[in-house]
Amino acid sequence: MTTPAARRAFVYVEGLPRKGRSGGNLRFWSNLHAFRDLGFEVELVDFASGTTDPGFPGVRWTPVEVPGASPGLLSRVFYRAGFAVRSACDYYCTRAPSVRREVMARVRDFPVRCTCSRAKSPRVP
Repeated sequence: MTTPAARRAFVYVEGLPRKGRSGGNLRFWSNLHAFRDLGFEVELVDFASGTTDPGFPGVRWTPVEVPGASPGLLSRVFYRAGFAVRSACDYYCTRAPSVRREVMARVRDFPVRCTCSRAKSPRVP
């Protein structure tokens, strides 16, 4: 089933929370239930390696392989100096390039048109 971008929900996680009794875990799973029950086409994008399909009905699970590249010297320098540039983010979060790639792929595939008069359209490279 293909739905317009306005009826899609993308959930990005680094490892799936267990279906437990803690507040954060319950909130995560109840949000998935809510999006699905409201008629959204839900895609769960998982950046952790070694996780398995949660088997959640009505939710498409997409595992993403994350390369284990270590940050370079320039990334370390920018991070330590406090510059919030892409290389500094890549040093702090080694999964940042993979997350950026997956998010931008979905923005390109499913552009959202806002009808708000003050809204600016997102830049898509």
